Amino acid sequence: MEQLKSRARITSGDERNENLSFGFDKLYNDVASVRLHPEVPEKVQSYFASIQNLCLYGWFIYSFYALTEFLTYTCIEMALREKFKRKTLNEHGPLKSS
Repeated sequence: MEQLKSRARITSGDERNENLSFGFDKLYNDVASVRLHPEVPEKVQSYFASIQNLCLYGWFIYSFYALTEFLTYTCIEMALREKFKRKTLNEHGPLKSS
């Protein structure tokens, strides 16, 4: 069961990460190596950067990895919505972007 970490342990790595075959530096380098195309909208890039940070904090609070995965799917959805904005009918018939 997850519990609030004590103030003294907040900067200590989560013991569940001890079984991983890599350390924090590799995690950081792997996360930092994932880059979005420069033409991705700023709001998507910002959201993605927040997810990257959350993934890094997973080193300290293991349950953040699950949140990272979920939020990554929401980021993909956000990016797709931006790329393929819905078309709606206006009162005269032709399609327009909404």
